[in-house]
Amino acid sequence: MSEPFPIILVNKIIDRFSRPVIVTGSVLFLPLFLFVVVSGAIYPDTVEPWSSNPLEITGLLLMLAVLPAYLMMCFVALTRTNNATFKFHNSRVPDLDLSNSRYKYSGFWVVSVIAALAFGIFYNIGWFGLSFDLADPRFYVSVAIVLGQLLLWLFVGIVMCMGFIDGLSFHKLGKLVPINLYNLDELNGFGRAGLNTFLMLVGSLAIVTLQSIDQVFRLENYINAFVVVIPGILIFVPLPIWSIHRRIRAEKKKLIVAINEEIEKASKALSGEELREMNDLIHRREQILKLRNWPMDLTIVSRFALYVFIPPLAWTGAALMEMYLDRIV
Repeated sequence: MSEPFPIILVNKIIDRFSRPVIVTGSVLFLPLFLFVVVSGAIYPDTVEPWSSNPLEITGLLLMLAVLPAYLMMCFVALTRTNNATFKFHNSRVPDLDLSNSRYKYSGFWVVSVIAALAFGIFYNIGWFGLSFDLADPRFYVSVAIVLGQLLLWLFVGIVMCMGFIDGLSFHKLGKLVPINLYNLDELNGFGRAGLNTFLMLVGSLAIVTLQSIDQVFRLENYINAFVVVIPGILIFVPLPIWSIHRRIRAEKKKLIVAINEEIEKASKALSGEELREMNDLIHRREQILKLRNWPMDLTIVSRFALYVFIPPLAWTGAALMEMYLDRIV
């Protein structure tokens, strides 16, 4: 199966630039940010109906400039990391040859983009009050809002679809790769795939808080974010990990059963070689029981725990800033 256009483009960026993540973020963020700054849309204090609270638009436009760039930066980083993981396992077991099946369902990315754009157009853009008459003072703000929303939901559609397809490929790979219980670090790529997806999703929630830069929390600004992020966490994070996790547990269980059988057959003598053999078997069983069940080491687990606190810390920081500004004013 040939690679879909978004993956072809991302792989070209990865191959061509030494810092593809930074390049991607800069190319997407700077043009929109410069447009809203130069046009004056970033702070429409003289443009109705936003003159009474221009910071509301400032927060919205900042979010629309930062979030699409952030999503695509994460997408590039995810693709590069996942490529390395698939390449590593294919080199270990050439018969796997997942290169042809990895993007088996990639043709659906167009459907995903259309669905995401439709959601953004009909449920995220408040068309009432916008104007696309060049002579109207609202023109630049209107263009910035619509352009930002279209870019955001375009990239949401791409990233969510490709993330799901790669998750399925990891799920399949987890059923096929050999498992060495004494070298589980070889499987850490599965855990990193889930971790990086988790970071992308919780980071998006943190960026959404830019909409509250005017010190006003509007629930409707966050509902759509939760509609995307919460199902994403529930599906995309465990998807690349679950099959290999179950196989690790099964391998451990099988080995423990075998050791228990050896213990049952071993001599129960309390001295000599028989005692040493029994102690070795018991010690081996304890070692197997202590082995981790997940394809991630302590570093990856600790980063998972850290990333959980990113949105709360962002929201707490916004609340503290609001209190500080209120005291100054």
